Amino acid sequence: MAEKVIVVTHSMGGLVSRALTEVHQCDKVLGVSHGVQPATGAPATYKRMRAGFEGVEQVVLGRNAAEVVAVLSQAPGGLELLPTADYNDGKPWLKVRERKGVDEAMALPNHRDPYSEIYLSPAWYGLVPEASVGLMDPAGQKAVTTATGRYRPDRESPRNSLAKVVARVREFHEAIEKRYKVPSYAHYGAQGLRDAGKDRGGLFGSGLLASKDRLSWGEIAWEGACVRALNPEDIKVASDDGNGTLRTSEGHFLAISKPDCPGDGTVPVQSGAAPGEAGIELSFAHGQDSSGQQNRYFC
Repeated sequence: MAEKVIVVTHSMGGLVSRALTEVHQCDKVLGVSHGVQPATGAPATYKRMRAGFEGVEQVVLGRNAAEVVAVLSQAPGGLELLPTADYNDGKPWLKVRERKGVDEAMALPNHRDPYSEIYLSPAWYGLVPEASVGLMDPAGQKAVTTATGRYRPDRESPRNSLAKVVARVREFHEAIEKRYKVPSYAHYGAQGLRDAGKDRGGLFGSGLLASKDRLSWGEIAWEGACVRALNPEDIKVASDDGNGTLRTSEGHFLAISKPDCPGDGTVPVQSGAAPGEAGIELSFAHGQDSSGQQNRYFC
């Protein structure tokens, strides 16, 4: 039997392995190789809570906020994909603006605390705004099974339940922050728009099923022509389509911006590159504009 193991992770498995080695101190692990790890989270998680998933995945994972919130708001593991306090060195990633490049009317988190400023906020820009709190409990009342097999109402409000879930997420984020097994290696996506002339990609390099880009949400922006004239804190939402578009009580529209950050489609480069910045052994970037690195052997 092997005395030591090398752990190879993919995506969220990297978070699990860091809990294994850095929180639970498993000494059977010789080293870890991380693949496309959302090391400091992914803003796409916020987007999906507010607007559902993209592409064919939405058929299974949720087409809109109602389908995603009903499940994910109860799941600490899934919400661990939210940006951590040290995502992109604590810089704001949730914004309200007219368009990219125009002065922002609001940028959060302000104090490196996305948990209270965004995830627990009942404001219209929160992870689950007050108007959508019912999505956490589609049946209208939470229920638990008793020892007799009967159901009884759970008197805890959905908002309080979310607070407990977010508290667990925060505790986990803080427990693994900048902590990696020694030695650890990582590779991550750093692809933006693809140049098919350089690489056709797709199935066996044929171009079939090739994506045009691997852009990710490095930040989320609610954009609308009305922003300059309004104080974002005072915006009143008249309707929310659950797919990323809001209508204010004044009749203006706000919509979630498109992804524009190099990455792998979900994990932006800021999060994928974070293990390298934390001082792991080596970190490799994948993408047409990345020169890459390789081991060199000398005889």
